[in-house]
Amino acid sequence: MIEHDIKLLRTEGVSGKVWATGKSVLYSSKKQWRETSDSHFNGHGESIISVPMIRNQRIIGVITFMNQKKKTFQKHHLMIMEILANYLAVAIDNARNYETTKLKSEQCPLTGLYNYRYFENLLSQMYDEFNYFKREFSVILMDIDHFKKVNDTYGHQSGNEVLIQLARRLEHYIGENGTVARYGGEEFVILLPHMN
Repeated sequence: MIEHDIKLLRTEGVSGKVWATGKSVLYSSKKQWRETSDSHFNGHGESIISVPMIRNQRIIGVITFMNQKKKTFQKHHLMIMEILANYLAVAIDNARNYETTKLKSEQCPLTGLYNYRYFENLLSQMYDEFNYFKREFSVILMDIDHFKKVNDTYGHQSGNEVLIQLARRLEHYIGENGTVARYGGEEFVILLPHMN
């Protein structure tokens, strides 16, 4: 339902027109944009300026401004908005890339759990909170007994499957109550805040 609503919004009104065409629009009065049947403005404005945010030949958003006065926006406003929209599109793309890279650097590629680096930073933060606020926490370190025998008998792929399944079970069991991380090899660690 939500995806359908988003697709509908992308084709309706002034912003939808800009999204669909990828072209900026500038309206000086309500008469010019009324045919778009823009329900988002409900007839309270006159001047509208709307520009697409484009990154790598893909529209990632639309910026739309409305004013109650006629002829508020001029062509130079449109040019400035297009420049700002391009900068904003780059900034959003960079932020997404940063978050993706950061997440990859903090995750174990096999299990999807946090890795030792992330855990070490989180543990340091919890220790600081303990020293300052006296907030207690617990750490559980565990490993899989006879894991080498599993790898030797059934192969590394089966060993990987054991690690993945254990990771899912730990995540399910701990849930929002703590943080599960892969410490290394067949070792896992769980950090439980506010628990003695």
